[in-house]
Amino acid sequence: MSYEVATLLRLLKGIDRLPDGATGALVFTAQDAPQGTVLVENNRVCWAAASNMEHRLTHILRHQSMSPLPPEEIEEIYQECLRDGIPLGETLVERGVVTAEGLWRGLRQHSAEAICVLATTSNLAPTWTSNRQRRYDAQFTFSTSELLSCAGGFGFEEQAEEAEMTLKEITPRESIGLAFQADPTRELPIAHVSAEGWDCEELVEIGKWAREVLPGSDDEDGEKDGQHDVDQEAVAIVDSIGGPALRRAWRAGPLLYVRFVASEQRVG
Repeated sequence: MSYEVATLLRLLKGIDRLPDGATGALVFTAQDAPQGTVLVENNRVCWAAASNMEHRLTHILRHQSMSPLPPEEIEEIYQECLRDGIPLGETLVERGVVTAEGLWRGLRQHSAEAICVLATTSNLAPTWTSNRQRRYDAQFTFSTSELLSCAGGFGFEEQAEEAEMTLKEITPRESIGLAFQADPTRELPIAHVSAEGWDCEELVEIGKWAREVLPGSDDEDGEKDGQHDVDQEAVAIVDSIGGPALRRAWRAGPLLYVRFVASEQRVG
């Protein structure tokens, strides 16, 4: 999926800068024509949609089960929820059509895709409408950093999944882990652990730092310095970022990892 990184970051920054507890809708227009909507509850994105994405969610959710579901099964439930004004995702989970994890991934993908579509549209004019009503389950809402890393992994889903599993294995509690592609043209993170509260532009800058300090990080073959274990033979740079935290970067094949560890938790 193509998108303008600068526009995507500007869009996400607009969401990040909403007042604390913001609940409502950002409606995007271009040349007075509606382009899409981002629904926000308590500063987290619970739904995003863009023009020409009709039925995209049902298509995504069909493939969140072990075998693709018949489209008519999802469509029937979708029409029922639309008619009765009840949430589609939660209904699918309650009826065992998809798992909670499958719903979470499907909703994240749909919202990230919608925001990327909006990021391809020039002259966007978002309008914020506050609404105190909250009706989405918090576990199915997303931080902007989660949507950013999802967008960064589009087209590289296997790498993103590998990176996510690696980060979960090696990131200590109360620390932060990030993964990027070594390719300098791929600016966005593709996976993260515990970076929900971070500014999206700052995450991109961390990836730039990692490429600068790691020798050979832009090799096309992705083999130089490729190790998965940060505590053994990986290329690692530790850089003080203020306070008790340490920043460490290393390369594993075509991927770059960055880890923030509090000094008392430092390993390796």
